[in-house]
Amino acid sequence: MLAIVGYGLIMIASASVGVAERHSGEAGYYFVRQLTYILLGFGIASVVYRIPVSFWEKTGPMWLVISLVLLCALF
Repeated sequence: MLAIVGYGLIMIASASVGVAERHSGEAGYYFVRQLTYILLGFGIASVVYRIPVSFWEKTGPMWLVISLVLLCALF
């Protein structure tokens, strides 16, 4: 999984240098932005991974309703 994430990060870095330079003035803008989101995602995933499965089993229907309400709020 880390290899795929790393490969995607390299692809973003190499493909967006010109666009980032024109739009933000910094060649590595999208690379840094994507890296920040990757690190944030791995941090949140490590916290969620430590929560016992029994909690997710008990509160699963509530999370489903919350996610559906938030999805409907987009429209």
